[in-house]
Amino acid sequence: MVGRRKKHAFVAIKERCVKLLNNWSMRFLSAGGKEVFLKSILQAIPTYAMQCFKLPVSFCRELENLMCKFWWRNSKTNKGIHWCKWSEMCIPKAKGGLSFKDLSKFNFALLAKQGWKIITKSDCLFARVMKAKYFPKGDFMSAGVGFYPSYTWRSIWGARQLLEEGMGWQIGNGESVNIWNDSWLSRLGSGRIRCQNMGLRVTQVSDLINKENNTWKPDIIQSLFEEEQLKRILTIPLANSRPQDALVWRGDNTGTYTVKNGYRWLITEGGTRIHNELPANFFTKLWELQVPSKIRIFMWRITNNYLPTLYNLKARQLAVNPLCPVCRSEEESVDHLFRECPFTQQVLRGLEMPFSTCNRQANWKT
Repeated sequence: MVGRRKKHAFVAIKERCVKLLNNWSMRFLSAGGKEVFLKSILQAIPTYAMQCFKLPVSFCRELENLMCKFWWRNSKTNKGIHWCKWSEMCIPKAKGGLSFKDLSKFNFALLAKQGWKIITKSDCLFARVMKAKYFPKGDFMSAGVGFYPSYTWRSIWGARQLLEEGMGWQIGNGESVNIWNDSWLSRLGSGRIRCQNMGLRVTQVSDLINKENNTWKPDIIQSLFEEEQLKRILTIPLANSRPQDALVWRGDNTGTYTVKNGYRWLITEGGTRIHNELPANFFTKLWELQVPSKIRIFMWRITNNYLPTLYNLKARQLAVNPLCPVCRSEEESVDHLFRECPFTQQVLRGLEMPFSTCNRQANWKT
């Protein structure tokens, strides 16, 4: 019965999305309007369900395919060419994408938020119920999936992997943190010690702290760890009040897990990259331009060569002759269309563009 209800819920989400996409008024949106519609409305529809349930990857891909078709389709013919994968459009704008949501990873980040709530707000009703039912004698991070678990618990338990990767200890008195097993080092990486000379007598971080003046013991640390780890340990601040050690989220300076920084962690760790030779801050400057969104998106398509030029159409076997229909001398590529064509140069000179003489430089896009 539960499985049938779950299936009906997924079908209802998909039908709602299809109904909105087939709305006649949606067909005539500009590129900027499509972006707002997809991000603010369509991708928000399954969010409520994704906070509690792990959506099947195949179902997420179906929704993404619907959105991708809507993005690339022409308002007149209702068809269009997909110039890039949806995964490339999910890359942050500052790195060359359009910041659309990867639904499967976003679902993962939402479920991890529930796990974080169980860890940090153990007195709330939700955490108390989960603990009483699934891990009465342990904690969330060491709990098993159990026998005959609910789909909600299986979903949250499965997202624990993200918390295991991103959580670390903020050192207080060091008594709760194991040197060799826990994540407690600052800066990048896993935060765990790469064993060199494991000291069997030294197991807790408190063994590395001088309790009299609350400072690190450099002689013991130097005998156990390599130079890089030594520096990272000595940079960890110690409070004079010797508070309890606390679990924090390493993916954000605040130390608190949010869906936003959890999703950013997933995208950064396993995201695809658009390969180009542009400066690192080019896309940041592009999206900061004070022009209509459709113009910025068109410039993004120019930059990534996502335009239906004859050269690109021939590469997809949709055109036979790639020669420019205006000058008839070279193939109509993006470079030729916006830089090399004599007609383009004539138009720029007629507009008295101040930098039109630089249009033939190799880095003309920047």
